[in-house]
Amino acid sequence: MKLEPWQIQKLEQFLERIKNDTYPEPPTLLHSQITQQMFDVCLKQISLPPAAKILDIGCGQGVALEIFKKHGLTPIGITLNKEDVAICQQKGYQVYQMDQSFLEFPDNQFDFVWCRHCLEHSVFPYFTVQEISRVIKPEGYLYIEVPAPDTSCKHQSNKNHYSVLGKSMWLDLIKRSGFEILQVLDIKFNVPAGPDIYWAMIQKKSSSTIISKNSVKTININWQSNSDNQEIKLSLDYNKFTQKLMLDCFEKGQAYESEIFKLICRFLEINDSFIDIGAHIGYYSVLAAKIVGSQGKVFAFEPELSNYQKILENITLNHLNNIKLFNLAVGSETKPTQIFVNQDNDGGHALWDVGKHPFNQKSLNNQTMQNTQLSTLDNILSQAGNITNLKMIKIDTEGAEFDVIKGAVNTIGKYDVPYIICEINRFGLQQMGTNETELRKLMNSLEYNTYLVTSNSNNQLVKLPVGKYHKTSHVFNVLFTR
Repeated sequence: MKLEPWQIQKLEQFLERIKNDTYPEPPTLLHSQITQQMFDVCLKQISLPPAAKILDIGCGQGVALEIFKKHGLTPIGITLNKEDVAICQQKGYQVYQMDQSFLEFPDNQFDFVWCRHCLEHSVFPYFTVQEISRVIKPEGYLYIEVPAPDTSCKHQSNKNHYSVLGKSMWLDLIKRSGFEILQVLDIKFNVPAGPDIYWAMIQKKSSSTIISKNSVKTININWQSNSDNQEIKLSLDYNKFTQKLMLDCFEKGQAYESEIFKLICRFLEINDSFIDIGAHIGYYSVLAAKIVGSQGKVFAFEPELSNYQKILENITLNHLNNIKLFNLAVGSETKPTQIFVNQDNDGGHALWDVGKHPFNQKSLNNQTMQNTQLSTLDNILSQAGNITNLKMIKIDTEGAEFDVIKGAVNTIGKYDVPYIICEINRFGLQQMGTNETELRKLMNSLEYNTYLVTSNSNNQLVKLPVGKYHKTSHVFNVLFTR
């Protein structure tokens, strides 16, 4: 999602409105003791190099900075409160006035980030944790300490506590941001109001290799495109069927769906436009966005909410601003509709009852649906203005491909699209009331030839003449081109 100027203005006005909610943080005996104790605990879990570079987020008036200095480390502090900045600088510490959600440091700068009682002040904690992850070196460490909600102290009622979340929510956000949890501690104590509790979490940032298969992990994928070395980053969840397949491929040094990967790298060029219908978690959208560059454009469509959110995460992870993402389904008409959520396969959500497929037993036993909007590609792009160099459309909609193309005839004709990659899911097409023959007839009427795309084709496209079919019971891909 690219923010429009008026949206940016609203966000800036909101942040301006709450900036005076900050307050000075003079040292207290309780917090000084906990800070020392928890840093000692951290040193038993982590391994820091000599003079390690440390960022103290929400440094207050320098309690932790003093401890880090005594250990021969190199600390930098940030805080939003001007009084705290002035006091720390008077003590000789390197401290800046800075927002934890918008860190003014390059990527991979710090060996260790200390974030004690600061994340609860974030209005968008997931974004903030992602930003913190960005500045930590691969295999660097992060300490987070936050207050628990609903204790005698009622931390959620504090004027500038905007995110006093539950423990499991914090842990999920941390894992999603590419960290391996090393230790979680409950810090329990009593105050005049009664019992209170803080949660302390020590974690390690994943390197470019996959460390654990128990949660979301961030990986790097490198390839050659137009003689340049390219890299994309993807956050993937090993507990999801298709994402697990992707991770297994990447672990072996292979591209997932290598035949599609190669086609996109082969035909897309700088400044082109690319349309990804059924974008899943954004694998091909991110790949295409990297290839076409900042002056190129990618339009991505994904109706299922968790996949849509994963695409947003991967766009952020790659610092891309040339992807326009739509949370809707594409078809042959415009109307509100529902999609069937596939409980067995995160890449198999569809406009038909996915529980009818013999492989989808979880979906059969637990039918789940999501409301969404259905629209035609022609209708959507008519509102997008002129698109330059529309080189390729990729369609993977679990059987709705015929409807997608039917609703995109004007777009295909207007831009004379050279390449259309299309999945053939014979079972899905049947559920949608059509079949492969009708789909290929439609493309033939638009003067497109059909070529089989397989991983064994060695970059050679195999033409499928009218009446000839690929002998397989599996889902496969074809390329329509003129």
